[in-house]
Amino acid sequence: MKFLNKILRRKEEREVSKQEKTEVRSEKQAEYDKPQLAKVPGRIVIDAIRAPHLTEKTAALASLGKFVFTVTPSANKILVRQAVEGRYGVKVKAVHLVKTSGKERKRGRQVGWKAGIKKAVVTLEKGQTIELQ
Repeated sequence: MKFLNKILRRKEEREVSKQEKTEVRSEKQAEYDKPQLAKVPGRIVIDAIRAPHLTEKTAALASLGKFVFTVTPSANKILVRQAVEGRYGVKVKAVHLVKTSGKERKRGRQVGWKAGIKKAVVTLEKGQTIELQ
């Protein structure tokens, strides 16, 4: 009889754990069903810009009011615009995004890849400028 009692006890424990799991799932589902609050533009927006992309070509573009930045791969035009306006306090006229592919690098027989980057060409309104080092 002890053997049967053990089996029945285990079966009851399994049923209780199943009920607990369904309750936890329903609580999690309720959290997902809640309306999401709009994300406040702050650190996330400013982190969209990684660094200014400084080359001879971008220095020439700066004289035309266009500045080039390396941005995160998930950044879009709206995030880049908000990040530049927030960080540098300027008015942005247009944003163009460019995705560069990675390049193959060889070192003897070893073959590797250099990571590609995403760049943003930001055009400022007339009279606006950014001081980049």
